Formats: sequence, structure tokens, C-alpha cells
Amino acid sequence: MNLDNAPESVKNQYEELVRLMDKNPKSYSVPATDAAKVLGMDVECLKAAAYQGRCPFAIGGDNGELTNRFTKIPKLALWNFFNQSYTFK
Repeated sequence: MNLDNAPESVKNQYEELVRLMDKNPKSYSVPATDAAKVLGMDVECLKAAAYQGRCPFAIGGDNGELTNRFTKIPKLALWNFFNQSYTFK
């Protein structure tokens, strides 16, 4: 991807994204706290959006009445969200 003409803030965000993808190479997902940091948003807002099914790259839910909610953010989905149609160009 060519970011030569991109603003510095966008370049920095892509660098953070790449570091996040490489952080744990054996894992296929990223922690919600780390994803929220790269996105520049509150982690609880991200978790709520995932739980409500409104986040295009995250899965959220619960395992029943007496269990905690969960949020799963697959690396591939987050990467594709950031890159949209640029991934394979």
C-alpha cells in the first residue's frame, strides 16, 4: 500500500495497526483494548458495538445469564476493515 501522500496521522495509525497484527503472531484475534487504542476510541464503546452487532469487524455476545459478555476481534476482519479495497492491490 502506498501511503506517500497520506497525512502523518494516517501513517501513524497504519504503523500501530501493523504492530498490533504482529504483536502475537500465533493468535488469530486481537484484544479489544488494543484494537480500541488503534481506532482511537473507548474500549467499552467498541465492546458495546460488537455486542449489539453494529461493529463490522468484531463479534460480541454472552454465554448465558450468569456469564460475562465477550468480544472477539479477528485480525483478518480488522485488517480488511482498515484497508477496505487496498489489501490485494
